[in-house]
Amino acid sequence: MKAFLSHSSKQKDYVEQVASILGKDKVNYDSWSFDAGGKTLDEIYTGIENSGVFVFFISTDSLSSEWVKKELIEAENFIKSNSYKKFIPILIDSSITHKSPLIPEWMK
Repeated sequence: MKAFLSHSSKQKDYVEQVASILGKDKVNYDSWSFDAGGKTLDEIYTGIENSGVFVFFISTDSLSSEWVKKELIEAENFIKSNSYKKFIPILIDSSITHKSPLIPEWMK
């Protein structure tokens, strides 16, 4: 089972360390999983669909990212249809709490 790692590009260094620990065969991580030259929405949706776990690295930057917002909409659809085995939100920004109004209600 693979994990889709959703994050802001501003946290790339942190998330890449996590991805390296998990290993390339265990994650859908943009730098490794998407074609060079830029990710497309279709590639993102395919990565989400081919993952059993959605890991969301929560930060002010990720909650403001248009790409991440699209990923979260797709993840929410998979969660509501019981297509995911797990959804794992990880707070990586000390300025955000689980009660933050920036975090979508369905995730709280």
